[in-house]
This record gives sequence, C-alpha cells and structure tokens, in this order.
Amino acid sequence: MPTLLVSDFNIVCATLGGFITLFGLVSYLFKERYYLSEALIALVFGVIFSPHALNWIRPLDYALHSEENLGSITLYFARLVLGVQLVLAGIQLPSKYL
Repeated sequence: MPTLLVSDFNIVCATLGGFITLFGLVSYLFKERYYLSEALIALVFGVIFSPHALNWIRPLDYALHSEENLGSITLYFARLVLGVQLVLAGIQLPSKYL
C-alpha cells in the first residue's frame, strides 16, 4: 500500500490549495457584491492571517525555523505556481495563435 510522504512542501501545497479554493469562492462573492478588486481582498486576507494578526500563517515554523528551508520551500512553490500559470496561459490562447 502506498504511503503519503508528509514533508513541509506537501503540507504547504495542500494548505495553500485548500485556501486558494476557498478564497476563490469568497473573493468572487465579495467582488460582485461590494465592487472590490481581487488584489485588495487578497491583501486584506494576507494581513489578517499573517503572523502579526491571527498568526495562522507562520512560514518559519513550516520551515523548521531555518532560513535555508524557507528559501527552498519558497523556490519550489514559485516553480509550481509558474508552471500552473504557463499551462493556463497556453490553454486560454485563442485557436488562431496555434
């Protein structure tokens, strides 16, 4: 039976994936009802969940209090986001560009 590798990168990806899904639903409702931009809503959520407010997002704790681990997690996540964005950009191209 395969086992799930519980590493910092997998935990962060799963947490951020769930957050992005919920944020997408909530931000759409706020954007349509109050005429706010997604960037402003993301900034407000980031400030609320940051270590200075609710302390729910603690990047140094996820990286085991190591700046080197935090840098590698940030690099891997940036690569993941860039890959997803490139695939979506390719999918959304009009057919006349192909």
